[in-house]
Amino acid sequence: MTRALCNALLCASLLLGACDKGPTNATQPPLPADILLTIDGIDITFGEVEPLVAFLSATHPEGGHKTILQVVLEKHTVPLRLAERAFAEPRKVQLQGAEDLCTVATNALELDAQRVATKERKKYARMQPALPVSMFLFDPLTTGGVSPPIAVPRGFIVAAAQDYRPSPLVAEDMVEATQVGFFTHTVGEWRDWIQAEQGRVADKVTYVHPRFREALPTWCKKP
Repeated sequence: MTRALCNALLCASLLLGACDKGPTNATQPPLPADILLTIDGIDITFGEVEPLVAFLSATHPEGGHKTILQVVLEKHTVPLRLAERAFAEPRKVQLQGAEDLCTVATNALELDAQRVATKERKKYARMQPALPVSMFLFDPLTTGGVSPPIAVPRGFIVAAAQDYRPSPLVAEDMVEATQVGFFTHTVGEWRDWIQAEQGRVADKVTYVHPRFREALPTWCKKP
């Protein structure tokens, strides 16, 4: 999620600007346990998406709430829930590997010292790692520590920030960090699967909260 995510936010803001001003009545906001979306029998609650929405809203305060909600659903939550159902056993294997790593790498230096094929250390902007990974890396309270296994659509990531450099503009914050991936698919395999899966379930939305119909993923058909 790099420039493509930023472009998605900008385009969605333009498309949804006219209807993204929030409720116009005194209706109470949804509760965390309330269902936001049901797609192909999978219920997604407001509580599932709210931490990521809050993080992305802080990063891009210019983005409308529905715009940001759409990005979270499309880029993370819906693909993750589909993958969790389709690849439960392979994900269980990868999770075990990630948990094993966390037992031997308890700080950023130890994680960076691991000799694993899927390790990457570099400088990241906020929108470059997967959203939940960014939430961990850009929390100054976790700098130097190692994350628990973080679920992403392709599997799990264990991450640690060696250095966090805030900026006057939050969106321009940087971290130097290590990520170790435990994935069920290669990038190409995942791309092919998720595109096919989106086509399969695009017309299987059976419920979307009436106040957030405009926040559906762009590939979904409204019920």
